[in-house]
Amino acid sequence: WARRPGVPPPPPPPRRRRRSRMPRLPALALLAGALAGVASGGPTPLSAKLSCSPDCTSPHGQTRGGDLVVTVVEATGLPDLDGWGPFAGETDAFVTIDIGGVVRSTEPVSESLNPVWPQGGASLHFGAQESGTDAVITVADYDLGLEFADDPIATVTIKVIDCSCFTDDNAIDATCTKTRCVEEAWIPLEEGANCGGRVDWPWAAAADPAATCLRVRMEITPHMVTIVDSYRPLSITTANSADGENTNGNWARMYQDSSNAMDPTGSEAARGGLVLRTHSTDRSLAYSGPYATIRTNLDGNVFVFRRKRDDFLHTPTWLTDASVWSPSVGVISALQEDYKGLVARISAGQDFELGFAQVGVTVPNEAMYIVIVTMNIWVDPPEKAYRTKFDHSRFWSIIAEMLIAALPFAVIIRRFMRQVGWRLDRLECGVLAQATGDETENLLILAFKPFYHNGSKANIDFRRHLYYISMGARIILAVPVVTCLSYGLVLSYVTVPPSAGIAVFCIGVGAALIAFNFASWRRSGWRMARTRLVGFAAGFAFFVLFLFLTVCYDMRVLDAGEAYSIFGLTCVAFTLNTLPLIFIFFLDNDQLHQAFS
Repeated sequence: WARRPGVPPPPPPPRRRRRSRMPRLPALALLAGALAGVASGGPTPLSAKLSCSPDCTSPHGQTRGGDLVVTVVEATGLPDLDGWGPFAGETDAFVTIDIGGVVRSTEPVSESLNPVWPQGGASLHFGAQESGTDAVITVADYDLGLEFADDPIATVTIKVIDCSCFTDDNAIDATCTKTRCVEEAWIPLEEGANCGGRVDWPWAAAADPAATCLRVRMEITPHMVTIVDSYRPLSITTANSADGENTNGNWARMYQDSSNAMDPTGSEAARGGLVLRTHSTDRSLAYSGPYATIRTNLDGNVFVFRRKRDDFLHTPTWLTDASVWSPSVGVISALQEDYKGLVARISAGQDFELGFAQVGVTVPNEAMYIVIVTMNIWVDPPEKAYRTKFDHSRFWSIIAEMLIAALPFAVIIRRFMRQVGWRLDRLECGVLAQATGDETENLLILAFKPFYHNGSKANIDFRRHLYYISMGARIILAVPVVTCLSYGLVLSYVTVPPSAGIAVFCIGVGAALIAFNFASWRRSGWRMARTRLVGFAAGFAFFVLFLFLTVCYDMRVLDAGEAYSIFGLTCVAFTLNTLPLIFIFFLDNDQLHQAFS
């Protein structure tokens, strides 16, 4: 069919369902078989394999790489991991890539064993990365709901492609003007997968259309330095080791007018950076203003190295600004001397000015400084930490203090409420019942005796003091609740997590209200009163309040600044949704309905 125009290709052979497995292939064997696929019609051709296989080293010691974007284009021959049950579908594939700890994931493509990501592929931005860095690619089936965890399909490791801003690494007159490196290839996802034969369309007869392969594209904007303005023409080269290749040619030269090379091995931070090659004769210039203005396309550092002995002779004023320049670790060697460094930050797109070696003064025998610019490898900011350890000792010590303060009142309240039949609405009657009998055995009789029919109008003195004593009894009844509230607030402030203190107050008070009203309901012959109904409702309201406050006072929200948990808020909403069902049950039950009425 490949040689007969107009004849459609045959359908792929039926595939057996395969169990999920996650092979890990060595990068060399993997990339050796990563043959290119169907031409997409774009400007990027597919290659037989990605570069940097098995490694990626520059012959000139340059740190290669730049701003990296990896695009996941399509995959073929994925196993069906959703093929169970009456509602079985097909694999919902997504790809996760880990490069130097920077992790990015694509959106899943639903219901496809040969997924194609929309809009030409899913582009994942990894920031500045070095060529040759391991890129760990994981393909998995996205699961949601009752499917529980995602199902892994395969994990493979490739390398970040080779990329340099120099147009020709082997030319003496190479220039740092290259702005883009792009490579695209098919990656086998399992050992023995035949992704070959996909270089040209139609596919060669040796190609397996059903092979488990992934098509990826890597695009790098290489690290480069642009000379915006300069006193005289300058150029860019690299800061390689003096023991490397071509050091007597263009590479590792520090000056335009000298063939002397430098060895930056003593300063690992500057090694492999881009060198702004100045003129050695400019050391004697004593002008103010910028000697050169440079710009870089990536965030990085600017190193200025000067001979150690020049520090004793003279330091240019533009290098003495401590807010810009700080001492650099390590030295570089050149002309049998050690050069000491200063470093400053440079942002992408920022114009950075370099001054003259001498400003307003001429110092004999001073050497011209050396400039090296490096890029900062992108690292995702760490996730904000939040406290997770439960403070047992502080929590239980405060709970012990609370019990010591509240238990005596609880015992007194229990005895008193048993004597008044657990009825708050008849509290005055209970007080009067206690005020009868022998005055030598009851202090209430002594308190009331002076006011029994003492001639006051409408017996107002007796009624006033009965009100005071009843109000005092109600205050004593509230003491355990206030104590629980106070200690709960203290616990929520001083212990981790705050929900422990919230539980002491909300659950403690809610349970006490329900227990109190249940005892009153039972002692009254299961006759419901309005006060008991309000008490039950208040107890359940405290339970719901605890659920809501626990979500609000989550340590991930307080310490790490994360968003409120949607799962937690959903649980609160479901709980609120069940409350009408409780009322319906009470209203539908004849005995309970009779008791309430």
